Amino acid sequence: MAGEQILTGEGVALMVQPASVVMRALAWLIDFLILTVGTLTALFVLFGTLSIWRYFDRLRLDEAMIGAIVTGFFVVLTVVIPTTVETLTRGRSLGKKICGLKIIRDDGGPIRLRHAFTRQMAGLFELWLCGGGLAFLVSMFNNRGKRVGDLMAGTYCASLRVPRRRPLRLVMPPRLGQWAVHADISPVPDALALSARQFLARVNTFPPQARAHLALRIAAQLEEKVAPSAPVGTQPEEFIVAVLVERGRRETLAVEAGRRRALAGTGVGSDAGSGLGSHAGAQTRTALPYSVPDPD
Repeated sequence: MAGEQILTGEGVALMVQPASVVMRALAWLIDFLILTVGTLTALFVLFGTLSIWRYFDRLRLDEAMIGAIVTGFFVVLTVVIPTTVETLTRGRSLGKKICGLKIIRDDGGPIRLRHAFTRQMAGLFELWLCGGGLAFLVSMFNNRGKRVGDLMAGTYCASLRVPRRRPLRLVMPPRLGQWAVHADISPVPDALALSARQFLARVNTFPPQARAHLALRIAAQLEEKVAPSAPVGTQPEEFIVAVLVERGRRETLAVEAGRRRALAGTGVGSDAGSGLGSHAGAQTRTALPYSVPDPD
């Protein structure tokens, strides 16, 4: 499943990767095994410590009482304990932690008691009574991999182990270096710059026709911000790279200049804390306030 962007209540955009059905099944199986082993261990210790077995003959439990005990034990095992664990861990049971998964709300927030309880109550039918078949079918036809419990609770399972992408490194095309340095580049909107970088990062994944179309469209939008035009024969992708590289270089220089002005305004010498060397220190000293002449 492809990652998607969700907007939180604070207006923060988050990239979330819905978990696959296989990983969800693996996490559920791990939780089930841990829960089963823990429950059996607790019962063994309880019966061994209290020696309850010898009193069973005296109790003379009828079939209705035995059925009620078994039902209650099943509800505790499948609803009460999982609901408590998911509520306290905010959707990260031990199985989900091992698999790098987390249950979150549709808006990206952490789940609460009502979400966990709704999911587990629906799980009684779709996971236990149907053997997981219904949950599997519903998840396969949902773009977020939701099962019935998630649809009812307004939640879904997200993968926290998103593959790390290598940072995109752009190099100025040699034949456009001189043109870019002297070109007048107007402020490029952040959205347009982001689209250009995303295109370059995925350029090898596009079919040739789509690649050429996207390159022309982005280059045309960037060309409105640049004067003079690039040399004749420049390819759209080369033009995009040149504009982004030069834009980044100028922004870096602007930040560095601002930092130097800030150091000059506070009277901090470069040798004391800026680490810029004697040349930078001389530049700082020439910016003394109130037109005080440089003692050098």
